[in-house]
Amino acid sequence: MKTILSFASLFFIFPTPSFSQLIDNKVNISIGLSSADLYGKEVIVKDKFIYPALFPNYTKAGGFSIKSIYKLGPLFSLGGIVDNRIIRNWQSSQYDDFRGSRSGIFALSLTFRIHNRYNNLGVWNRLKVFGEAGPVIGISRLKFESPSLQISNRSNLISTLLSISERLFGIKAGTGIEYNLNKYCGFYFDFSFHYYEIGSELYLDNYIAFSQVSYGVVIRLLKDKRFYYIK
Repeated sequence: MKTILSFASLFFIFPTPSFSQLIDNKVNISIGLSSADLYGKEVIVKDKFIYPALFPNYTKAGGFSIKSIYKLGPLFSLGGIVDNRIIRNWQSSQYDDFRGSRSGIFALSLTFRIHNRYNNLGVWNRLKVFGEAGPVIGISRLKFESPSLQISNRSNLISTLLSISERLFGIKAGTGIEYNLNKYCGFYFDFSFHYYEIGSELYLDNYIAFSQVSYGVVIRLLKDKRFYYIK
């Protein structure tokens, strides 16, 4: 992460020369990887009983995302994001209820972005600093390496529970940068915070909270013809 931050900071220190002007564009497609840190307490207290929490005890989380952003005006953009994450390595100092399990989160979100104004010349011709936020809906799927529960139905047949899926909804907010390497592509780096509400009969967690670092490539589409490329 320190390497990525150091690399990105170079573009603030060494501004882009004026002769390398790029045409502004209307649509960006971003594809990247992510790493996350989950928040919360190790245990949950309910009716004077103590239970292990599920999500805060995972120590590894990461995935990939695809983002499409459409520029509405000089300072505002609107877009959609598809995120897929794998959360694993459940550890607890007192319990082993979910040891060996892993969770997958597939989420769709609408994002509203505020960013700096495009400039014909200088560093702001290639660099975009933004803040964004929006609602999220998705599905969380919990999987076990071995059967965790045995369920008896009315016919006295025994079945084992290997996975369970739950709906989730919430919000995300973040900030980041995009830097255009040329008229076709660039890269991005962002930091975001996510809060999702969730419920299940298998675990007592009623929310998922985590911070996330994402980075990847940006594909630039639909050039704005009001400007001209200067070689």
